[in-house]
Formats: sequence, C-alpha cells, structure tokens
Amino acid sequence: MLRGVRDLLYPPKCSVCRELLPWRVPTARPYAAEALCKRCLSLWEEATEEKCSICGSAVRECLCMPSLIKDAKCSAFCKAVYYVPHEGNPVQNRLVYHIKDHNDSKAFRFLAAQLVPEVSRLLDAEGITREECLITYAPRGRRAYIETGVDQSKALARCLGILLDMKCKALIGRDPKSNTPQKTLTPAERQRNAQKAFFPLTRERVCLGKTVLLVDDVMTTGASMARCARLLRKMGALRVYCVCVAADRVNRDDCVRSDG
Repeated sequence: MLRGVRDLLYPPKCSVCRELLPWRVPTARPYAAEALCKRCLSLWEEATEEKCSICGSAVRECLCMPSLIKDAKCSAFCKAVYYVPHEGNPVQNRLVYHIKDHNDSKAFRFLAAQLVPEVSRLLDAEGITREECLITYAPRGRRAYIETGVDQSKALARCLGILLDMKCKALIGRDPKSNTPQKTLTPAERQRNAQKAFFPLTRERVCLGKTVLLVDDVMTTGASMARCARLLRKMGALRVYCVCVAADRVNRDDCVRSDG
C-alpha cells in the first residue's frame, strides 16, 4: 500500500497519547517524529536527562549496573530512561506498556535509535568493529506472546541490528511452561524463575570471540538478563553488553558504579 493512501486510511498517531501526527515527517530526527508528538517527545527527552545518583551522569549515558548484572560479568549496561512504576504514569512507562501490547514498528525504530549513540560510543572506545558483534534478546514468555502477538525484545533487537548494521540472531530459548511474570515475584524468586526459564538454543560456541548485545525492553532486578548473560558466556561470548530501553529506578540503589 502506498504511503499516502495508507496515511489516509490509518492516520499516523503518537505511540503514547494517540494524538494525530503530521503527515510529512521532518528530515531531522525522523524516527522521533514518526513515533511521538512534540509534547510526548519533550517529556521523553526530559526523562533521558534524569541524573543517576551514583555516577551523576544522565541516565542515557549512565553505565552503572545492578549487582546481579555485574556478577554475571557483563561488560556494560546501557539504558535510555528509568522505569518508575510507582509514580503516576510518565511517558516512558506508557511507551514501554505500549510496545508490550502493540506491534508498532515506528515505536520500535524510535526506541532502538535512542540506544544507538551510547552503544556506538562504547564499541568505538573499545575498538570493536560491527563484524565482531552479534545482537540477541531475552525472549518473551509464550503466553504473553500468544495474547499480544508481540515479542517486544525481539523487535527491538532487530531494529537495533538494522541501525547498527549488525547480525541479529536468536540464541536463547524460553521454557514454554515458564509463564509467571517476573514482576509478580520477589527478587529471590525471580532468580530461581530465570534459572529455569532460559536455556541456550545450541550447545555450539556460536558466540566465540564475539561481543554480544543482549537486548530487553525493561530491566527490573536484572535476574533475567543475568541468566541470559551467563548463557552467552558459555556460548563463547567475549563480552556481553546488556541493553534495554528502561531500567527500574526502584532498584537503582542496588547498582554498582561502572568501571568505565
């Protein structure tokens, strides 16, 4: 379907507030203009500038990571905003909820683009080429996928792969019987659940010598990403960068300052 005809039938709307968007996308920052209205974009950008209480950097540049992630020997932890579930319904929460239930390609492209600058900076600082990297993701539970038709982490990983010109590959599986949402569990229960839920899709060392970007939408305690990171290490990953849209600010006090 031609874009003009499609826009007449399905007018573009803000992924957060559903306000109608201009048909003509500005040439500057097209991913933002396609996904969010001016007000929601302004609120989003304000959220990315929130300061980390540990390192003092804006959250979009902060590399501090939860202890579980650090213990899993992850090399870096990148995020764009803080997820704040107990403080009303800010724009970042609403956008995260949206991609969990909607296969909104504009929103996924926008969010992936938000992660590109810091990931690129880290890779360039280490002299890591794109050919030395792989992108993978922590897969969604089967029940949630059937209910929504969306695996938001997979969609984010694919978009990030396109923007960074990297291969995106499924490396980790999830037990179809593991349907308990992590958010309903205590931190200790989350670790036990993640241990049972995730497994390697192959016994081959497919990540040997590679820097692997492990993508998820939201990191709360870090139990799922820590488990997946350990699996990637067993598959030969030289480095694992954990990359997510939002990190739960409630668990920020459990973070340790990045060495970088």
